Amino acid sequence: MRRISVCCFTGQAANTNRRKKKQIQESKPSTENRMEQPQMTNNGNGAGNSETVGDSMGNSNSSNSKTNIIVNHDFSQGLQSWHPNSCEGFVVSSDSDNPGLLARLVGGYAVVSNRKESWQGLEQDITARVSPCVTYSVSAIVGVSGHIQGSAEVIATVKLEQQGSGTQYLRVGKSTVSKGQLEKLEGDFCLSTMPDRVVFYIEGPSAGADILIASVIICCSKQGNDNDVSSSSSTNVILNHDFSQGLQSWHTNQCDGHVVSLDLGHPRHLANDVGSYAVVSNRTERWQGLEQDITSKVSPGLTYSVSALVGISGPTEGSSEEALATLKLEHTGSGANYMLVGKTSTSKGKWNKLEGTFSLSTIPDRVFFYLEGPSPGVNLLIKSVVICNPDCSKPKGQDSFCGSAAKDDENLIVNPNFEDGSNNWSGRGCKIAVQNSAADGKIVPQSGKVFAVATGRTQNWHGIQQEITGRVQRKLAYEVTAVVRIYGNNVTSADVRATLWVKNPDNREQYIGIANLQAKDSEWVQLQGKFLLNGSPNKIVVYLEGPPPGTDLLVNSFTLKHATKVPPSPLPIIENPAFGVNILQNSNLSDATNGWFPLGNCSLNVATGSPHVLPPMARESLGVHESLSGRCIAVTKRTQTWMGPAQMITDKVKLFLTYQISAWVKIVPGAASGPQNVNVALGVDNNWVNGGQVEINDDRWHEIGGSFRIEKQPSKVMVYIQGPAGGVDFMVAGLQIFAVDRVARFKHLRRHADKIRKRDVTLKFTGGDSSSLHGTFVKVRQTQNSFPLGTCISRTNIDNEDFVDFFVKNFNWAVFGNELKWYWTESQQGNLNYKDADDLPAMDQVPKQRRPNESSAKPQRYIEQVLDLQERGAAVGGIGIQGHIDSPVGPVVCSALDGLGILGLPIWFTELDVSSTNEYIRAEDLEVMLREAFAHPSVEGVMLWGFWELFMSRENSHLVEAEGEVNEAGRRLLALKKEWLSHASGEIDESGEFGFRGFHGSYRVEVVGLSKKVTKTFVVEKGDGDTPLVLNIDLSSS
Repeated sequence: MRRISVCCFTGQAANTNRRKKKQIQESKPSTENRMEQPQMTNNGNGAGNSETVGDSMGNSNSSNSKTNIIVNHDFSQGLQSWHPNSCEGFVVSSDSDNPGLLARLVGGYAVVSNRKESWQGLEQDITARVSPCVTYSVSAIVGVSGHIQGSAEVIATVKLEQQGSGTQYLRVGKSTVSKGQLEKLEGDFCLSTMPDRVVFYIEGPSAGADILIASVIICCSKQGNDNDVSSSSSTNVILNHDFSQGLQSWHTNQCDGHVVSLDLGHPRHLANDVGSYAVVSNRTERWQGLEQDITSKVSPGLTYSVSALVGISGPTEGSSEEALATLKLEHTGSGANYMLVGKTSTSKGKWNKLEGTFSLSTIPDRVFFYLEGPSPGVNLLIKSVVICNPDCSKPKGQDSFCGSAAKDDENLIVNPNFEDGSNNWSGRGCKIAVQNSAADGKIVPQSGKVFAVATGRTQNWHGIQQEITGRVQRKLAYEVTAVVRIYGNNVTSADVRATLWVKNPDNREQYIGIANLQAKDSEWVQLQGKFLLNGSPNKIVVYLEGPPPGTDLLVNSFTLKHATKVPPSPLPIIENPAFGVNILQNSNLSDATNGWFPLGNCSLNVATGSPHVLPPMARESLGVHESLSGRCIAVTKRTQTWMGPAQMITDKVKLFLTYQISAWVKIVPGAASGPQNVNVALGVDNNWVNGGQVEINDDRWHEIGGSFRIEKQPSKVMVYIQGPAGGVDFMVAGLQIFAVDRVARFKHLRRHADKIRKRDVTLKFTGGDSSSLHGTFVKVRQTQNSFPLGTCISRTNIDNEDFVDFFVKNFNWAVFGNELKWYWTESQQGNLNYKDADDLPAMDQVPKQRRPNESSAKPQRYIEQVLDLQERGAAVGGIGIQGHIDSPVGPVVCSALDGLGILGLPIWFTELDVSSTNEYIRAEDLEVMLREAFAHPSVEGVMLWGFWELFMSRENSHLVEAEGEVNEAGRRLLALKKEWLSHASGEIDESGEFGFRGFHGSYRVEVVGLSKKVTKTFVVEKGDGDTPLVLNIDLSSS
């Protein structure tokens, strides 16, 4: 058997509240319970088996130098210390009436019978015999009997019970066992902190199968004093973790600290407390606390678990205070970043556990761990701090995978290739069967010998399913891969979906879409997708569904694994981008139509009379530019919408470079009946890319503008102009395609933002002796910009504390993703559901808007519809724009906003996201959109349409990876938010005033005198940009 090594962090263990346990039952063997006796595998040599099993047991029992923490490990005392879990159990011993070969070989074994669920088995409470940050090795001899076909999996599990936060489960190891044989089940586990109760048990085979257990051994896998965390420097990153050496290795952060020790006779802050603990006092800010430099003790790419015992004393404003564990990451030249690791609410008179985890993708110049949080004046008490690395003192050479119940490459699906028939699978509303062929032998497995068939389907949701409760963990990303096919009912192609069904502790059901594709009846296809659980459901089922009723769904294999972490995409290196240079040949038509060709059966001729000036969007990007030639391409004899002038540009386009498209277009009078769309399109291999379009309903010249970007090396790129109906002639002039220098425009946008988002402020200080204020040092810090920047959230997101932490820190507005939409609140007529919406925080602050029902974002159509609504008496309060953008170019975005801005109504981006496979390009796209919005006077707010991977409507648009790592796009958002905060410092002048220019929002000002420091808060409201805001700051009330 392959050895399984597990390191568990209790903050990230498997799903809580997994099973409801019934009253424990025990029974003695009866005639009905007698069974066939499994034989030891030894090629027919029974004596050899006896010797092997005897050696195995004899060398691993409780008399070994490594003490076995399992009591009655070989069942020599019956079931003493063991308990069946909602089933029955008894022991067959060597002195039984009919012991059989197995009992004679091993001296006795336990039988777990009358099992109705796969999780039912035999358990023992080991709470008092395990310690945190110590690795324990598990070895058991197990078998199966009873109603079972082929082989079955026997699983060793640790149940972790924590009062107030439910139960978590950790799979320790598993073994595939055949009927009539015994196998060794092995694994390891390590607990970073101690829950209230730890229970070890053996489970696994399907209902009806009996589990046989000959022996169980759990030993500490390291010699020496490993149970003492403080003695294992390789385990706990923190030095002097329990303050037994005073404050050695610890440092107070601009406050005072001392250690209370019973030996030193200090007064105790907590009654009946023993041992030493630190007291952090004279705190004047929440961030002041106790810190330790851990730079040399952490490594990149590893997950660390934090557990601390904290308390408070002194004057408190309420019944409890919040204590935080934080990392400070210092980079030379770029300041410090802060990472929240964990937090807990603590009150006077007792210790509270503070837990969390962290992982660093790279190691900065210095890494500090510190504890902070309570209000100024409140003492922070710290009894102990443990930070465990992922290896958890695991013996050298064993595999490590922390926070996960399985190796990354381990398939969590039992019987994934159906080699064991339909064991562990079931039909979802239909029947399932396992076959080696179908359709008279025309359908055979793509791999292996058999495949499963979901047949007799009468609904789309009918299919094949497997329960995976306890095998997946919250906050980890998993990847599903299935090889599927359809057959029957004359259906040649149909949608097949992988779906997750979960039932939460409050009985709320949830369906999570994982993946979908068009499956065929002619070949096997691979379905692939990812999912992540934010919460801890009671039950989890993965299933396949989708084809129409009457069509069979075939499955050849099914894989569920911890998703492989994709390495960050590198920053694209673009040599000689040639910004502003037109890549088209003969754009001014000085050489007739050379370089151009007709797409389809149409005619191209050179004509005159087109504009000599660049279109406005191009002028915005290119600045001063030579005039156009006045020549144009006249396109005639068109019979299809796609016909028009074309040019190959394959060798001229560079990957990851954003190109702007600009042209003048005109419909030839007389031929058109109604509005005509003209579109600049690109054919990239077999894909169509929209480069910009305009709707024309007259005979004037119109500007067409757009953009595109190619991120995968193509074999052929063609640009062409198309769109009007067949028979409608049109003209094209001054077509330009050029790379855009986005950074140059950012400077321009900063100047615009300074004008509309900032205000001159004069702080007029009063109170006390005004004459003595002259020359006093003043420090102004903006704490929040008032520009609304929000995101959509959903009910499931708030179960993920990492999601909530990022959301609360970085957004000031929110909108529900689906929870107040009709299909969500009343999916069945008369059955109302507002619970999901009620569970979300009351942060839905988006203003009431009337959004035109227009599928394509044409500013003129928006304007016409808004004017029509106003003429009919509608109170239009604002304009909402859905911006699901690819390769945005500033002038094109700004032109659309300018067009809508003429209505004088506030504009909101109600849904905004950008998409790119490269996170650096995605970051640049996001910066373009946010800067354009922030610098435009008509825009009053931006709502991102999500930010967390796997919880967004578009792929490659996330700012935070599924398991919580902020990517380059997320870091760009944080950098912009930091840029949009104003800070100033200086001295109060002789008039008792201090002036600065700052963004609208909330501020804190500190006035530092010789005898004291006074802190005040104030708000800079929007107003007339030319009129300074004068604020009176009364220093006498402090």
